[in-house]
Amino acid sequence: MLSTFSKLMVTAALSLCAGLVCAKNGAPVTFEFTQKAVYHSGTPVEITVSLAPAMSVDKIDVEFRGNSGLTVLAGQQLTLGSAAAGTRIDHRITLSAATDGRYYLTAMIRTSTQGNSLARIVSVPVVIGDPVVVAKPSVGSTTTVTAAGERIKSLPAAESTR
Repeated sequence: MLSTFSKLMVTAALSLCAGLVCAKNGAPVTFEFTQKAVYHSGTPVEITVSLAPAMSVDKIDVEFRGNSGLTVLAGQQLTLGSAAAGTRIDHRITLSAATDGRYYLTAMIRTSTQGNSLARIVSVPVVIGDPVVVAKPSVGSTTTVTAAGERIKSLPAAESTR
C-alpha cells in the first residue's frame, strides 16, 4: 500500500435532527475522491471525483478550487440538469502543484430542487510527492527507547490547586 494513499468519502446529506439539536441543511450530495497513486510535483495529474445526489435534484452546480499552491488546470466547473437520487456522476479534474506537500481541493456544491437551493462546501486532501512531516518538540518533554525499540515520550505535567 502506498504511504500517500488517501481515501476520503464525505457525505453531504440532508440534516439529521435528534431532539432539539439539528445540523444545518446542506446540498443532498455524496462526494467521493480516492487517491490511488503518488502524484509528482510540477506534473499535471488528472483525478476523478464522484458525486451522487441523495434525492432527485433539478440542478447541480459544482465549483472546484485548490488551496494555496494547488492549481486546478481543467474541470473547475460542473453544471448538470436534473439528476435522479443515487445517480453516480464522475467528473475529471486536472491539478498541478509546484512543490511536494499536502493540499486541499475544495468543492462548492449547489443544488436546486422545486425552487429551493441548498449549498455545501467539501474539502478533500490531495497529497503531492512525499511531503516531509516535521514534528515540533514539546518543551520539557523527553523521549526514551525501550529494549524492544518502542519510543516513549514523557510530557511534563503541572497540577493546579484551584
